[in-house]
Order: sequence, then structure tokens, then C-alpha cells
Amino acid sequence: MGHISQGFICLRKADAVKESRFLVRPAIELTIKQRAIARRPDLIYRLGLTETRSDWAWLHGLAKQVGETFDEAPHKAELQRFKDDCLKLFPSGDFSEARLTIEELAKAFEGGDAYYNSAYRTYCKFTHATLRAIIGSLDEVATDNDNPTMIGCVIRAVETLASIGDAAPNLDRLYTRRDELLKKKMADDQAIGPGEETNPAQASSE
Repeated sequence: MGHISQGFICLRKADAVKESRFLVRPAIELTIKQRAIARRPDLIYRLGLTETRSDWAWLHGLAKQVGETFDEAPHKAELQRFKDDCLKLFPSGDFSEARLTIEELAKAFEGGDAYYNSAYRTYCKFTHATLRAIIGSLDEVATDNDNPTMIGCVIRAVETLASIGDAAPNLDRLYTRRDELLKKKMADDQAIGPGEETNPAQASSE
């Protein structure tokens, strides 16, 4: 999350508002994973399984391009060791071999389903270069949500670290600064009369 947020900040400072928007979805996806695993730590196995199988498909393709064969055997053995460790930690957990989707992860914590259907699906439009995003019809919606969404993702990442015992001495300051920024945004929005518009680049660089 640190890498994502720092990249977002650098692009915003350079007035690269639309470019920075491509970093919002990875932040949301990481937030969903963190919150789901915090709520259901046993899901770490199915998440690892899903990502590992995706890697195998990728590595098979790469090997085929150079006329080689990718050997899954050592990777399967490593995955089995990972499963055995997880079974010891979470004996009553979900260890099915089914693929774990982001949507399913979002349903693992309170409010996650709504978060998936709103923020995640909105920013997927930019990631997948949909026509709606390309022609700019989502810019107005995103301009109002880019910064609050990123702020929320960063704070949730710090909260996750704090929940597992890491030091987060400035968390209260983050809450205060978040509230200040959101109050300022609300005040600015109210100051704009009906039919008036803000400069998206100026508003988003704050």
C-alpha cells in the first residue's frame, strides 16, 4: 500500500490526475484482501492457491514460447506444505480447492459487498480501459472519489498492521487529517453553486 499511495501522491503533485487514477483499483483490491484475511485468516490458503494457479498458467505459457516444459511438481509440493501449515493454524477453516475471487473476499467482512459493488467496480472501468472510461464519462464521479478512496485504503492498511501488533503511533493523527480533508471537501462542494464546476486537476491535487 505504501508503494501504491506514494505513486498516487507523486502523480497528483505532477497534476497527472487521470494517470494517478489507475492506482486506485490496486489499492482497493489490497484493502479487500487485507480486511477479508483479518476477518477470516483461514482464507489465506485459498488466496495463495488461486494466485499460485494463476502463476502456473503464466509460467506454462512462458515455457511454451521458448520450447521448454514447466514442471509443476516442486511448486505443488510447496503448496501442500503451505496448506499443512494453514491447517494447523486454522483447523476449522475453508480449505476447498475452489478459486477465490475478489468478490468472495469482499463478502467476508461487513460492508464488503457494498464496497465491491461501488468503489471496486467503478475503478475496474479504468483498469480495463472500458469505453465509458475512455470517453471520460466517469471522470466526474472519479474526481469526487479518488482522494477519499485512497485515504481510506491507506488508513485501513495502517489499521491492519496495528491489529497484528505493529507500531502505529501516528494513527490518531491520520484520522484527524482525514477528517479535516473530508470536511474541507464538503465545505468546498457546498460553496460551489448549482451549475458551477470545479477544476478537477486543482481539486484533486489537494
